[in-house]
Amino acid sequence: MAKSLAEKPEEVHVESFERGGGTVAIKVKLADADVGRFIGKAGRNIEALRTLVRVASLRDHKRVFVDLANPPR
Repeated sequence: MAKSLAEKPEEVHVESFERGGGTVAIKVKLADADVGRFIGKAGRNIEALRTLVRVASLRDHKRVFVDLANPPR
């Protein structure tokens, strides 16, 4: 989904890390120009993505967090 939102999909990198205790962290790195589009107006896009991932993770009984890996400006 992150690649479909980006103008430069070749620069999208997604990594996941097991944190233990059934928790998974997903880090999304984007081109600087795509960060605003990924977050969306008032954070709607990223919150929608987080909700989808959270609902999908319920089947596996895991907690999943989605964060941007880009440093804040």
